[in-house]
Amino acid sequence: MHLRQIISKNRQWGIALLVAMMVCLGACAPKHTSYSYSCDLPEDGWMQNTPVTLQTQYADSSITYDITIFVRHSASYPYANLNLVLDFISSKGHVDRKILNFTIADQFGNFKGGGFGDYYQRSQTVLSNVKPQDVHQVVAWQAMKGSHTLVGLHNLGITISPHEQ
Repeated sequence: MHLRQIISKNRQWGIALLVAMMVCLGACAPKHTSYSYSCDLPEDGWMQNTPVTLQTQYADSSITYDITIFVRHSASYPYANLNLVLDFISSKGHVDRKILNFTIADQFGNFKGGGFGDYYQRSQTVLSNVKPQDVHQVVAWQAMKGSHTLVGLHNLGITISPHEQ
C-alpha cells in the first residue's frame, strides 16, 4: 500500500470519528435551558403603587420549573430587607399571591448575595416544581411599610430553571 492510500484511508476514519463524536455530544447536550428576564427600576426610586411585570418563558412545557426572583441594588439601598408582593398569574388568569421578605443585609449592615464594587445581587427561589401553565406572568409590587419610594434598587428579575428531581 502506498503512503497516499494510507493517508487517504486514515482521513476517512478521522472524519467518521469526528462525525460520531459530534452526534454523541449533541445527544448529551442538555435539552432544558434556563430563562432569565429583568426590568430596570426607575433611578428616582420604585414607588409602592407601581407594579413591575416579569415575563416568563419555558423551554419545554412537559417538565416542571423552579422560579427565582432576584434584585440588584447598590450600597445606597437604606434597608436590611425588601418586602415584595408577588402575583403569579396562570395562563387561565388565576392569581396566586405570595409575600416575600428578601433579606438584603445582615444585622451588622453587611450586604448578602454576590456583587462587586457598589453593586450587589440577591436571589431567592419563590416557587418550586411549577408547571408552565401555572405561571404565565409574575407581577411584583414593593411593599415596604413607611417607604413610599425605594431608592438604591436597580433591577428586579426572574430566573426560570428546570426543576431538579
